[in-house]
Amino acid sequence: MTMESLPNFEEINIQQYLEVLQRRWLSLVGIFYIAVSLGCLYAFSLKPSYKAEGNLMIKTNRSSSLTGLPPDIGRLEALNMNDNPLETQVRIVGSNSVIEKTIWDTYTMIY
Repeated sequence: MTMESLPNFEEINIQQYLEVLQRRWLSLVGIFYIAVSLGCLYAFSLKPSYKAEGNLMIKTNRSSSLTGLPPDIGRLEALNMNDNPLETQVRIVGSNSVIEKTIWDTYTMIY
């Protein structure tokens, strides 16, 4: 093979690239700033895609009746003063944790 038949590869010089970056640093910083600013504006303009809600159920203290059963042992209590006790029980049964446990138990029972 002769030298003339070999392809002519240009040598890569990293020093030249660094000199170009050094000369154009202001342009690079400006472009970076614009890109970050536009990305932040877009991110802050989006509506949040999450939602959280919760209910708090407070149990009444019945520890004073340790010697016997209280007469109102099967009585349902409401979550709020304005709620129906059955609505409270529907909320408990329909809660995510109860539904997830029911699905998991059903799945494990089948398989």
